[in-house]
Amino acid sequence: MFTYTSQNQLSIFEFKTEFESKLDPENRWVLFSKLLDWDSLASIYCKQMDSEKGAPSVDARIVIGALIIKHIEHKDDRGTIDAIKENPYMQFFLGLDCFTFDAVFDPSLFVHIRQRIGMLEFDKMNDIILEKALEIDKQLNT
Repeated sequence: MFTYTSQNQLSIFEFKTEFESKLDPENRWVLFSKLLDWDSLASIYCKQMDSEKGAPSVDARIVIGALIIKHIEHKDDRGTIDAIKENPYMQFFLGLDCFTFDAVFDPSLFVHIRQRIGMLEFDKMNDIILEKALEIDKQLNT
């Protein structure tokens, strides 16, 4: 079963953290979350999923966002999940509506994702990500 959080997520000011602290709307993960075309990425990802079989999937936005974080931060599978657990900005980037200490998924899921998506589809997602990363870099350096 396929799940997905739309790119039309809540605003940065609605994201809840411990002690009701506010997140910086100029943080790179916040800016990046607004620039990515999450729907396009999800459509690439969902082509590899079977909507009729198996247990409910991890939300596509969470999976795709975790892959992006892993790539940008140059982390291994477990390191990526640990970084997400510690960082409310990364959690916002993934489309969560509040901070959680829980892992978004088991690190072993990365292996299954790489196998399921395949190199051609993974390259398509990377092209979109790199294009948007360049836009963010320009925006942050002006």
